Order: sequence, then C-alpha cells, then structure tokens
Amino acid sequence: MKKVMLVPLDDRPCCTVFPADMGKMVGVEIIQPPSELLGRFMVPGDGVLIGEWMLQNAEYVDGFIISCDMLAYGGLIASRDVNTSLDDALDRLQVIKKIRSIYPNKPVYAQSVLMRISITSKNKEYTKYWADIIRYSVLVDKVERMGMSELKKEWEEIRSQIPEEILQNYLVARRRNHKINLEMIKWVKEEIIDFLIITQEDCAEFGLHVREQDILIESLYQYKIMERVIIYPGADEGTQTLLLRMVLKSKNHKLRLYPIFCHTNGESIISTFEDRSIGETLKGHIYAIGGTVVNDINDADIVIMLNTPMDNQVPYVRRQKGGYVSSRHNLWSFIDKMNYLLKTKDLPVAVADVCFPNASDSALIEYMFQAVELPSLYGYAGWNTTGNTIGTTLSLSGARWYLEQYGDEEGLKNFIEFLIGRFLDEWGYQGNARQDLYHYIQEDLKVSPMDVEEQYEAANLKLKELMMPYCERVEQVFQDREILHRKEGYRIGQISIQVDLPWNRAFECRVEVEVGLWNI
Repeated sequence: MKKVMLVPLDDRPCCTVFPADMGKMVGVEIIQPPSELLGRFMVPGDGVLIGEWMLQNAEYVDGFIISCDMLAYGGLIASRDVNTSLDDALDRLQVIKKIRSIYPNKPVYAQSVLMRISITSKNKEYTKYWADIIRYSVLVDKVERMGMSELKKEWEEIRSQIPEEILQNYLVARRRNHKINLEMIKWVKEEIIDFLIITQEDCAEFGLHVREQDILIESLYQYKIMERVIIYPGADEGTQTLLLRMVLKSKNHKLRLYPIFCHTNGESIISTFEDRSIGETLKGHIYAIGGTVVNDINDADIVIMLNTPMDNQVPYVRRQKGGYVSSRHNLWSFIDKMNYLLKTKDLPVAVADVCFPNASDSALIEYMFQAVELPSLYGYAGWNTTGNTIGTTLSLSGARWYLEQYGDEEGLKNFIEFLIGRFLDEWGYQGNARQDLYHYIQEDLKVSPMDVEEQYEAANLKLKELMMPYCERVEQVFQDREILHRKEGYRIGQISIQVDLPWNRAFECRVEVEVGLWNI
C-alpha cells in the first residue's frame, strides 16, 4: 500500500491534515482533491468536480477512502441542510460505482455520517433553536419508540415553538441522509464498497437517530454483511480510522488492544453528545480500525488508557481553565499505572482523554507534564467528542505500532510532531486559550465566536498571542527529550510551532509543528 486516494469529510485539519500526517507515519502517500474543491465553513464542496478529479487520478493509487458526505452534499455542515436533493446526492455518489468497475481489485473503504440530533448554528435564529431541536428529537423518540405518552404534551409544546421552516429543513435532511445510508449499505452487499463505517454524529441516549440506527442494523442482518459495516459514535476522525484499517489489512495484522479505565465505572458512563457507554464506543472504534480487544495485557500490541468521568453528573462546563478536580478523581492512581506500564513493563501505552467533551482534562495534563515521559507514549487525544478522541488515539497509536515494525526515522519525526500538536490543540487551545479568545471576540470584537464575520484577522492575531505561553510550556516538556525507535535512541531538538484559525470561527485551531530529530 503506497498511495491512497482520500476524499475528506470537509477541509478542517482534523479531516485533511490528520490523515495526511498519519499517512506519512506509515509510509503511505495520501492524495486528496484540490483544496478549492472542498469548500470552506458554510461554503459546500463541489461533489461533481471531486468525482471528476477522482476518475482522473484513480489509476495512480492503490486504494480509496471516501467520505460519502463530501461527495453527496459537499461536506458535514452541508449534509445537515436541504440544498442537495436525494437524486443529486445519489448521482454524485455514482463515481464510486465507476471506480469499482474500472479497478475491481483496489480496496474501497467509505464513511457515511448518521446525522446529529440538532441543527448547525449557522446564524442567530438557528442558534436560538439549537437546544429546542435536540429536545424535540428526544421527546419524539421517547413518545413514539418508548411509549412514554405522558411526554406528548411537552413534545407538542416544543414543536409549536420551533419555526416550521427550520423544523422541516431538519426533518427533510434527516430523511434524505437516512436513505443515502441505506443505499451505501446496499452497495456493500453488492461489493461496490468493501468496508463501510456509518459514524453517528453528535447525539444522545434518546432521539430520532435511534430508530434510524435500528433500521440500518436490520438491513445489515438482512443482507448478511454484519462484519463489513459498523455503526458507532464519531465523525471527523473517520478517514483516519479507515486509513489505519487499510494499512493493517495490507500487512494482514489485527491490532490487539487492552483497555484500562481511570474509574471502575468509567466503562459504563454515557458521554455528552453520545448515545452509548464509553466502553461500547471503544469497542466500535477498535473493530473499525481492524483491531480486537484482548483480556491479557501481555497479549496486547497497545494498552489504551481512558481518562473517563466518574459518573454522568460531570458538568459540561468545566470550572475556568481547570480540570476535573475531585477527591474521587484518582489521577494519582492513573498516572502511577501509566508509569508502571511504560517504565517497568515496557509496554506501549496510549491515552484517550474523554473526561470532558471539547477539551483535555487540564488536571490530567498538568500531572502528566510533571510525572510522565510524554515522548514514550504511543498516542494522546482529548478533542471534541468521546468518539473523536478514541478514534484519533487508536489511529495514532496504531500508526506508532506500525512504525516500530516497518517505519523509518522520517515517520518517527511525523509522529512526534503530531503528538505535540495534540497537547497544543486539546490542552493549550481547547482547554485553556479558547475560553479567553471567545471572551475577546464577544466583548471586544462584538461578534460571535461561531462566525467572526469580518474580524478574522483580529481574532487570529489574538489567538497567536493567547497561545504563546502554552506553546512555550509544551516546548519545555518535549524539547531535548529522548525517544526510542526500533531499539535506537533519538533526541528531540528545536520545536517550531504555528497556529491559526482554519475557519471563520474560533471553535477549532490549526496547529502546525516541526521538530528537529537526531540519532544518539
């Protein structure tokens, strides 16, 4: 597997840069459509032109990883709108059939997203009804599927408060997307697609998505393709997952993972924005990468340690710039186990920080900065949803495992840069600087952090200023540290960091890291 074509979910770094960087780690060149075809923020990508580009370049690659939502609608945000008809979406997806017919022996892996239970906060009016749509979806599910008729009055009240146009756009988009997901499953049965992940975007334990999932699962059993399609929480990390699966498949290796949870009940917690326990989400992601859970730690290729909440009562809004501070949040035990596995047992360890959505647990990171040799880790992530974090942790640590078996010094350099980027993004920006940037945008620039309008340059400049101390802290932690690769020692040299806002909003940050690395 030398070159793979990847059609990303959209143009954000997590969808384009992350898989490209992981490709470098495992010695696979990733080619993606020209950036101008992918759209940006509220501007959809051009599925028709992307399809033409795919056909023009298909002969030069060894496999295909395709985001159906980019082809069909123009990206994730566009998938929640009604600007694309069902017929047009299906027409744009026909390029997958063409590629399969021309290159029947090249693997085709695809991702399709199961729509979240709310709407995009694309303007003030949509933001106003964001929570109401979630509540509406939950109530419909509880009344119709669960038979909780006592909630029907509340359901009707919520429905009356939502403008009809907003509600109908939401429902029409759901129905269209559901039909596309059913069609993609059918294409797996017809062997047009080799492996399909249907990733469940932001949701809850109850909602309209649950019945959709049931219908999709029923079709898998009907077609007898249960092992080739998986439905689980996630979205933005999906193409990373498929890349690792494709690479491991080329080596005929099933990655073996041993999970350790920070709390005894952490496995059973249902995270914010998800519909199932953390343990079940983890199982889905492990299967999706082509891995399996093992019960004996000595059989594991990687130990994945998960920093979880203790219960479902952890507030979504953390205390200002803090972590989960509680006498029962036993980070000392978590860190002690981590160091025992790394130093005494010499086992590969990766950390999935899922205590909070949309940021690292700062208490954990500060502790790790002091007590853990971070370059020894096989991976870390702590961004967005539990699914996003687990998927990135697994794909990064899987790439690191691959490096140890087959990789070179350049791949190691790419790994270190990516690992440093995770701490800068998830801890530095999302866990800390983002709060200050939001305040500045709202109070000084007088615009919304979710759309900075004409104030992008000012917001971007403030971002760089706010991130400076966190960049310096991470440099102190990593610079001049040693890392072992294939039994040879390397030292991390000068670290260069660049940050900016990839979209016209402050929700995410692009982090670019370059390190010097020399053999010792």
